[in-house]
Amino acid sequence: MPAPTKRLLWVDDEIDLLRPHLLFLQGRGYHVDAVSNGNDALALLRLGPYDLVLLDEQMPGHSGMEIFDQLRQMDAQVPVVMVTKSEDDGTMTEAIGRRVAEYLVKPTSPRQVLSVVTRLLEGPSLRQQRVARDFTERFRELNALRSVPRGWREWAETYSELVDWE
Repeated sequence: MPAPTKRLLWVDDEIDLLRPHLLFLQGRGYHVDAVSNGNDALALLRLGPYDLVLLDEQMPGHSGMEIFDQLRQMDAQVPVVMVTKSEDDGTMTEAIGRRVAEYLVKPTSPRQVLSVVTRLLEGPSLRQQRVARDFTERFRELNALRSVPRGWREWAETYSELVDWE
C-alpha cells in the first residue's frame, strides 16, 4: 500500500509567482494547498492538520511572525518553514528562536524547497532505512566471517561492533 500523501500549506502573498514550485512539489507526490494571506491559512488550518507549512515572513496585513504565533496556538507540532526576502540576521534569529523548523531566503529554487521539505518530513524515516540497510550489509559480512578461524580478540571486536551499532 502506498504511503499517504503528505499535506503542505504554502502561505505567500505572491503565491502566483510560486506556481512552478507548487507544481514541482505536487509532481513529487505532495498535496499542496496554496493561499495568499494569513487569514486564509488559519481558516484552512482550522479545517484539518497539515504535515508542514511554508510561510512567507513579509506579507501585507499580518506578518508571517504574527501568523506563525497564531498557527502555533492551533498546532504546536507542525514544522514551519519561514520563507522570506529578508536577509536580516535579526529576522532569522527571531524566527529560529520561535522554533521555526527551517529558514529559506528568496529566491528559492523548487529543488531547494523540495530538499527542505524532504529533510523535515521524510528525513527520520530515510535515516532509519539507511541504518537498517547498513546493519544488514555489515551483518552479512560478519556472518561470512563465521567460517573463518578467528581468535578471541577478533570475536570480541565483532561483539563490540554489534552491541554498539547505531
